Amino acid sequence: MLSVDARLIRCGVDQVAVTFPQAGGCLCGATRYEIREDPLIAYACHCTDCQTASGSGFALCLTTPVATIDVGRGAVERRTISFEDGRVWNFLVCGECETRLWSERRTTPEIVSVRAGTLDDPSWVHPVAHIWVASALPWSPIPADALRYPGQPGDPMEMIRAWRERAAR
Repeated sequence: MLSVDARLIRCGVDQVAVTFPQAGGCLCGATRYEIREDPLIAYACHCTDCQTASGSGFALCLTTPVATIDVGRGAVERRTISFEDGRVWNFLVCGECETRLWSERRTTPEIVSVRAGTLDDPSWVHPVAHIWVASALPWSPIPADALRYPGQPGDPMEMIRAWRERAAR
């Protein structure tokens, strides 16, 4: 029997029980956080900014209200990057080692994108969507059952519905 806080999440062909809160932290261990509730979306971003920032082919993210995140230890500091085209990217990092923990959009600072790789156990994070696939690296696998967006999705509700429906299957 699952605990009251457990949720079944489909990871590929399997379902796994995920309980909340989910703990995570930075590389050096100085900053620890918890996500108290099921995120709104799990997605992979293939934009060139995320490729550069992550040092990889994409960034694996969980979109969640910032109010569901508790920082239990350490100092989280805001960093801002302003791009030549006028975009501004805010991200929060460990005050000691600068690990990027989550980012926020200026237009919706109450919703953040947590870097799934900073979770203690990110194995359950199976993205329902892949965004910016127009700039995806040719070797980057995109599952056939995932939503695909060539750029930034205009309305996140399709991805939110897909995340909720995946758990219901």
